[in-house]
Amino acid sequence: MIFVEKRVKISDFSWFKTGGIASFFSYIQTVEEANEILVFAKNNSMPITIIGGGANILISDEGIDGMVIILRNAFIRQRNIIDKEFSDNFVETDNEKKNFFEIGAGMAIDDAILGVLAMDSIGLEEFSGIPGTIGGAVYMNIHYFNFLFSDYVVGGYVIDILDGSFSYKSKEWFNFGYDYSTLHEKKYILWSVVVALKRGSLEDVWYARGRAVEIKRHRAARYPRERTCGCFFKNVSEKNEKCSMKNGKKILAAGFYLERIGAKEFDNGGAFISEKHANMIVTRPGGKSNDILDLAKRSFDAVYAKYGIFLDVECELLGFSQLPEFYEKKI
Repeated sequence: MIFVEKRVKISDFSWFKTGGIASFFSYIQTVEEANEILVFAKNNSMPITIIGGGANILISDEGIDGMVIILRNAFIRQRNIIDKEFSDNFVETDNEKKNFFEIGAGMAIDDAILGVLAMDSIGLEEFSGIPGTIGGAVYMNIHYFNFLFSDYVVGGYVIDILDGSFSYKSKEWFNFGYDYSTLHEKKYILWSVVVALKRGSLEDVWYARGRAVEIKRHRAARYPRERTCGCFFKNVSEKNEKCSMKNGKKILAAGFYLERIGAKEFDNGGAFISEKHANMIVTRPGGKSNDILDLAKRSFDAVYAKYGIFLDVECELLGFSQLPEFYEKKI
């Protein structure tokens, strides 16, 4: 039996701690509950918005119309390569045996990492300290240095928003790219993902645990840890001919350009650019989503004025009746 709340303060579910009211709100723990919510929303002509850990979203000060859903299906279980859904899509090699796990979309990334390490499986520790859920990790294809979450994905289970059907999709279906997956089309709800991880020796696992701690320490020193969505803008495309060069290579990091236009000095009272990272906007208590957009536009305009580069927004905007002009400009 589903429980639907009306007019819920949705800012509590965003790392920015900004945003208005959700018209309707519900938690989901089972596929059956998901289908009940989909029927309820369809019968009442409601749009559906899925929120994970709230780490990469900006919610409109006017709130979100329709039904807002948060998945609470935080589970992890080991799977077998002979399982019919994905056995044709993966072949083990003798020199690197794999363990397979199905992880619920509602599970926190750090909890999933600890879970697979406890079962002698390594690889996901590269994403230690990244806030959010496994659903968000797949949705955005999270990355850290040269590691992409899609490197470990075999496939996943999804729910079709239109008809409520539940099915397994191979990795190819997700069409992973930089900060992208098929889930961006908003036609499916990710229920769980299947990953293939290296079976580690005792020494491998202890090394991976130590690496996880070190990555978290590194992230804490380099990035703000609250009231932010992380990097607001994506890195510049390699196809962009206006990039600066260093040692014969294009500089793609958005933070490089933001640093050089003095973004760390930008502050409008409700929000400011972090002194730790020029591509991270931080809110103050009482700050509004429009304060964040104000700083984002100022940063965007300054980079374009100096370098001729349009920065592409990485943070996902939710509930806005009209997106800001700079959100649509991509070069």
